[in-house]
Amino acid sequence: MDQGRVARMYSLLARERTLIAFSVIAVVVKVALSAISLISYDVIYLLGFLVEGWVKTPAPWVLIAEPFYKLWMALPIDHPNLGPWIRGVATSPLPAAYSLVLLIKLPILVADVVCAFLVKGITTEYGGQRYGVLAATVWLLNPYVLLTGNMQGSVELIPVAFTLAGILLLKKRGVGLGSIVLGLGVALKLFPIVLLPVLSIFYLRLRRVRDFVKVFLGLVGGLVVYVVWLSVYGFDFAGSLIFYTPFTTVASELILTPYASKIGLATISAFVFCFILYMYWNVVPESLFEVVLGFLLVYMAFFDWWPQYLLWLIPFMTVDLVLRRKWSRFYFVALLVSAFLFGLIMFEFAPLNSAFFIPASTKELDALSRFVRGIHNDIVMVLVASPILRSIFAGVAVVYSAEICLRNSPRLRRLLG
Repeated sequence: MDQGRVARMYSLLARERTLIAFSVIAVVVKVALSAISLISYDVIYLLGFLVEGWVKTPAPWVLIAEPFYKLWMALPIDHPNLGPWIRGVATSPLPAAYSLVLLIKLPILVADVVCAFLVKGITTEYGGQRYGVLAATVWLLNPYVLLTGNMQGSVELIPVAFTLAGILLLKKRGVGLGSIVLGLGVALKLFPIVLLPVLSIFYLRLRRVRDFVKVFLGLVGGLVVYVVWLSVYGFDFAGSLIFYTPFTTVASELILTPYASKIGLATISAFVFCFILYMYWNVVPESLFEVVLGFLLVYMAFFDWWPQYLLWLIPFMTVDLVLRRKWSRFYFVALLVSAFLFGLIMFEFAPLNSAFFIPASTKELDALSRFVRGIHNDIVMVLVASPILRSIFAGVAVVYSAEICLRNSPRLRRLLG
């Protein structure tokens, strides 16, 4: 065998081992920080449902966490009354709270690792094994995922894993199974239903009517399960949309018109993308990934999101970052930095005397907590900086999506000169 080829093989193997080592370290850090990040509203509300018996909200993650709470209760350890801390009467969490929080976050941590393998699988499909391991490592090392997924205790990562698995199966032409998996994602969290129009157009353009029917039935089936689940627990589906709906009519802080909050820019921009896909794209089976990425980008540009909602977008951005690299680096960094800074101002990353959900038990953490709360409470930041940051996010996302459209639409490029 050629010595140069052998040297390249050893170099690639050493690189892969290094990436795996970084991935393992990242998982260990995620577990440790998940255990000590107790004071997010997601965690407090979940503990309230489990420990205090608060009325359940229409959210499957309550059911997912219940077996782990029962497991904690069965462990041969002390089980003190956590009620006063959960209600805010006691300021410091009891040591037992750390083990409980780690257990109820275990499904989220598992989903995070599953997402890494799925990101690897999607990247490998398009770029080969060497890029797959790199993509998984980039996902696991992403601090935004760590903060809004693991430390915040967001259940978003679980349906995101189902969505990624569904897309990977669709790419491998396992459309029937992929549609069922996507439907399970919808049954857990309504958001993946937004992919129904764009996936339908994709398969209709390919003239694969049977696959279109499978995807349609899979996603609508997931919606039916979601509605039935709500009714079993005494909730009204239409009423639940007051608290959460993927079809937002609030257009974000990008102020284009006094009526911006009433015109639904996210839905309008998604419709425009679907129109371009139907009229101008050169649709081939290999373009499935870019169809989903471009759609989510233009939709999230104006979607009235909470920080954890971007976990739906980040896996696809990670794949594109690793495969294309050039401009994707700028898009990736600009979107995540602007989203984090916007969240720092508009959302509470230091609630109830914590610093990024970690109890402020030391002078350093207390100082950090005060600093973060100061940014959140600064009226200038809220009224001036936050619209600028949100506008940057929206602008970069739209340009990114437009670049994907132009890359796949020769007719559109000719029309634009």
